[in-house]
Amino acid sequence: MDASPIAIVGVSCRFACAPDPGAFWRMIMHRASGIAPLGEELSLPYGSRNLFDAPYPTHGALLGPLYAFVPREQDVPSELSLGENQDRYFAVQLAFDALADAGMRPHAVEPVCGTVRFGYAPPFNSSTMTWLQHTFFVDQTMEIIAHFFRNAPQETLSAVRGELVRSLPAPDAASFLSGSGNSIASGIARECAFSGGATTLDGGALSGIAAIRAAAGAAYSEK
Repeated sequence: MDASPIAIVGVSCRFACAPDPGAFWRMIMHRASGIAPLGEELSLPYGSRNLFDAPYPTHGALLGPLYAFVPREQDVPSELSLGENQDRYFAVQLAFDALADAGMRPHAVEPVCGTVRFGYAPPFNSSTMTWLQHTFFVDQTMEIIAHFFRNAPQETLSAVRGELVRSLPAPDAASFLSGSGNSIASGIARECAFSGGATTLDGGALSGIAAIRAAAGAAYSEK
């Protein structure tokens, strides 16, 4: 691989108590912590220990009100589905912030020669849970019911499955597409008017590093 340097011309970030890179750097320099008590609104109803007999955390570093975006700057529908993955709009906002840091503006009149490499490990949010409930959870629940009620008629099991599905939040195409995060990279490219490819990389906790390596590799190959 060519050893030519890569220039970083714009950055953005959101961390607990840090709305931008400057604030995050000041926290580091002052050895400040963004960890705080989770609060009663996040208390768990099943006691202080989980199924693995390990204590639940009482403190955490949460984004809170920093997990937000400016709706008027994006192509946001008038009503969001309960299963909509709001990480999509948050990621686009971070891209906007990075462009602003580079002295650029989104929604360029002419397409910008640029690609998107987005590192994303889908969390358990409303979108992913809706997808899981309508697929794996329903199937697993029916397998358990069929195991304990071996003589149940098939029409009865089908009726039970129908009731389970009807009790779940109604899914829609957008929710299923955005649940895995595959559409987030293309959403960033569209909102920022990038004309190149857009790829979402899921590497778990290393998703960000994987995206940086992929982006650097693509930059070298284009030279």
